[in-house]
Amino acid sequence: MRRLLFLLAALATACSGADAVAVRQRSVGLDAVIVGEEGDAGRQLTLFFIGGRPGLLEDDPCAGEHEVEVAESDDEITVTVFVLALVDGEETTCTMGGHFRQLDVEFDQPIGDRSVIDGHDDSQLWVIDPAAVLWPQSLPVGWIVRSRSAGDGGLISSYGDATTSDGSIGLVAVPADAESKQSLAAAMNEPDTTVREMTIRGSASAVGIASEESGRVTIAFEEDGLQYRVIAYGEDAIEELESFVSGLERDPTSRSFEIPFEASIERDPNEGNVIPTPTATLPEGLDPPAPTPIGAMSDDPPGPELAWIASESTRDVANYLQALREGAYEQAAWPAANNGVEFDRQTRDETGAEYLERSCGVDLCQGPYLVRGEPGYFNPTTSQAMAVVSVMHLGSGDETTMTLFEFEGQRMITLLPPLVPSENDASLRESLFGDAVPQHVVVERFDAFEIWNGPSTEWVTNWHAADVVQIEGDVVSTWSGVFGLHDPKQDFDTSCPQLMERDGQALALRRCVPDRWVVVNLATGEQVDAPVPFEPAGETETTWFAERGGAVVTGTYDAEGNLFELWSIDGVDLLGDDYASLVTISTDGQHIAYVDHRDAAASSHFWSPVVMVRDIATGTEVGRWTLDGAVSCLEYAVSWVVACEADNDTLATGIPEQRALTAINPTTGAVNTVVTATQVFLPTG
Repeated sequence: MRRLLFLLAALATACSGADAVAVRQRSVGLDAVIVGEEGDAGRQLTLFFIGGRPGLLEDDPCAGEHEVEVAESDDEITVTVFVLALVDGEETTCTMGGHFRQLDVEFDQPIGDRSVIDGHDDSQLWVIDPAAVLWPQSLPVGWIVRSRSAGDGGLISSYGDATTSDGSIGLVAVPADAESKQSLAAAMNEPDTTVREMTIRGSASAVGIASEESGRVTIAFEEDGLQYRVIAYGEDAIEELESFVSGLERDPTSRSFEIPFEASIERDPNEGNVIPTPTATLPEGLDPPAPTPIGAMSDDPPGPELAWIASESTRDVANYLQALREGAYEQAAWPAANNGVEFDRQTRDETGAEYLERSCGVDLCQGPYLVRGEPGYFNPTTSQAMAVVSVMHLGSGDETTMTLFEFEGQRMITLLPPLVPSENDASLRESLFGDAVPQHVVVERFDAFEIWNGPSTEWVTNWHAADVVQIEGDVVSTWSGVFGLHDPKQDFDTSCPQLMERDGQALALRRCVPDRWVVVNLATGEQVDAPVPFEPAGETETTWFAERGGAVVTGTYDAEGNLFELWSIDGVDLLGDDYASLVTISTDGQHIAYVDHRDAAASSHFWSPVVMVRDIATGTEVGRWTLDGAVSCLEYAVSWVVACEADNDTLATGIPEQRALTAINPTTGAVNTVVTATQVFLPTG
């Protein structure tokens, strides 16, 4: 077992000796994929990832040796990078750390328009073609390309004076997708940040972002499906960045990923920085521009990138503490144990779960705790993302700081909260539902689920928990696919899923198919008939239906993603004058709940705090409730509706942070709100 300490300074064990053989230890996620020099129709890709230090295991038992597995079909290519390790030899101690690595892979057939899938997590990768990306075609005299790399799904390069390590311009190119737009929105809404609209390269949609705290200045713009961010530091940087951006062009004749500006590198013995020497030269045939300054840059290095928002840090640590409170030590320890990471003060003769059980004792981890998380930030130097979380025991006032860190896509916690003898306070179950708990409830926890079946409780390890969108029966859906609730390795190979239920069986409607209904019985894998015929909608509209508890409803979405029509299968109008989103049917099929955006309390067509419940058989309004925050999720059992309430101050970022859960009992009128970032699901049992 290895001990992973802060900033990845870690001790690990490897094997050496004559009997040692190399085996696949685990897969690693890919950061980026670029087209080989043969081009789009070629057979080669270069894979970029964080791995072990370069070398061969036969020479160095601590080396990070890797191999690639390729599976090709007519529609997609799946590439999986595996870390190799020696086994059955003598144990040796290694120092672990993340290293930027790359591997070339060739295919049997040309890549063409096939999708490229990362076999580590089955995610689709953006295949980067350097010939389609904007690059500076000239630089001021004395400037060089300091670095060019691929990571986080895009291309990253930096430019600066060859004679000094101070002052540089960074250029980042990523797909202009929902993720990059949300990331940009988050950057624009950071504290002490000034944003101004700009016209760049003929586009009026560019923005300039200046951070008073770090001194960082960013120009962001989109062009031909890519989002570009150009970054520098200093008060006068914005004008120089505009000049830099105006000189960006594509070079469709070359797909080379080599740095085009030659420079010999030497290490400064005083500062330990790697800096280019003054002998750097421009390549032959490239005329230097007139010597103009690129701005007065500060000595501060570029700041880390946002990895996740603060509410996620709060949620993950709160869920970890709940596992400790409930004695679910196997689930609490799993994220660290899965990566071979030991807890602080864990002995070598005990597992992580045994250590947590020993430390918490009978009543030392019962809480209650106040958890306040900070955003997580990615440090490219260590290839680690980290967040600091404050945990206070409310009874004693004892407080500690816990670290939530992520390596290779896995978040981990290896510390304990304040250990104070205390009694169990009111649980989430009691606070939400009192004595009338729904028969089947699934609660998202830290890489796990807590399942309430009547009075009993079950804990299940599941690394998809934080990404789950829907649950029906023993099936969970995420944005990337459908997986088992009790068996997270069970992959139902279904894309764009909308889960439904029919006669106790979980179904999936494949929303990616635009011209017909494709409904699959997930238990058998067979396609089944849809309960309503497919009817094409208008050019900017989408038809939709849902099935649950024996009820079927159908409607039409507009371009803004809301329903302006909603009917039962018997033709009963379930919408009236409302304008709905987040529609869900109760598990018994008797009622429907939705978020109404036409209510006067709705802040926009995108966010509303209004929950409406109607009787499906008659269309009669059962109740209407206006919550404190915009509703970001909605669940419905027989007697309870559960809504996620967002922090309204975060709506403008496009990534609303959950502030609370509110449980509504339409029959009794009870409304219970619990401040938590944890999500609760009410699936069919």
